Amino acid sequence: MNSEQRRFSKRSKLITALVVFFSLISAAVVYFYPRLKQASIFDKTNNREDSLPAIPANKIIPKKKDKTIYLTFDDGPCTGSRTVMNILKQEQIQGSFFIVGLHVCKSSSQKIIYNEMKKNNQFEIYNHSYSHALRNRFKYFYSQPKTVIHDFEQCEDSVPFSTKIIRLPGRNTWRMETVNFTDIRASKPAADSLFKHGFLPMGWDLEWHFTNHSQLVQSEETMLKEIDTCFARNNTRIGNHLILLTHDRTFERPEDSAKLHKFIKDLKSRNIYNFEVVSKYPLLPKDTIGIPKTHVIN
Repeated sequence: MNSEQRRFSKRSKLITALVVFFSLISAAVVYFYPRLKQASIFDKTNNREDSLPAIPANKIIPKKKDKTIYLTFDDGPCTGSRTVMNILKQEQIQGSFFIVGLHVCKSSSQKIIYNEMKKNNQFEIYNHSYSHALRNRFKYFYSQPKTVIHDFEQCEDSVPFSTKIIRLPGRNTWRMETVNFTDIRASKPAADSLFKHGFLPMGWDLEWHFTNHSQLVQSEETMLKEIDTCFARNNTRIGNHLILLTHDRTFERPEDSAKLHKFIKDLKSRNIYNFEVVSKYPLLPKDTIGIPKTHVIN
C-alpha cells in the first residue's frame, strides 16, 4: 500500500469514528433531554412550594361545636354553692345560679358566698324568688298571683340582678316572646302575671334529681347518657341547646361534688359542647342583660 492509500485509509477511519461519536452524542441527547427537562420543572415547583410560608406544626384548627349546654344551679347560696363555684373555676366553665333572696340574707357567710358569685365574671346570677314559694308552700303560693309577683319583686329589692330572667320555685315553666309552657296548670295565672310585669320565667330541659336527703339520684354516667338521649331525640326546648337543672345543696358532700367534677370533665373531654350562661339562650330578647343596682350586699 503506497502512502496515498495509507492517508485515505486514516481519513476514512477518522470520519467513521467521528460519525460514531456524534451518533452517540445525538442518542444521548434524545434520551436524556426530556428527563432533564422534567427534573428541572420539578425542581422549580419544589422551589415555589418552599417559598410559601410554613404552617406551624402546633397550630390546630379548633373543632366546631354545634351543641350548647347551660349548667344551672338552684336554691343557693349555701355551702354547696362554694363547692360548685370552685369546680367551675378549676374547669373554666361558666355557670348560672338561680338564687333565693332569703338565703342571701340569712347569714353573713351566705352573703359572702353571694358576693363571690357576683364578682366573678364566670358566673351569672338570676332571681329564684325571695321566699322559695313561702318556704315550699307551692299550692298556696301559686294560687295567689299577686303574692308571687311581690315575692320576686322583694328578691329584686334585696339582691341586685342584671337581668329579668327568673325561675319559678318547683315549676318547669316558660314565658318568653316565642315560648309559653306551663308544667302544672294551677300555676298558669301566676306565670302569666310575672311575664306581664316584665319577668322572663325560664325552665329546663333535663334535671339531675335528688332525694329528700339532698343526695343525687342519677350517677354521672347516667346523666351523660340522658344528655346524649336528649340531643339525639331532640328533646330540648331548642335543638342543640340543653338547659340542665341541678341544685347547689346536692353537692355539699364530697362524694357528690366528686360526681359533679367528673361529670363536667367528661363533658369537656368530648370536645363537642359549648358551655354558656342562660342569658345567652337564643330565645331571649337581645337586651336581656342590664346594669345591676349595686355590686355587693353588706
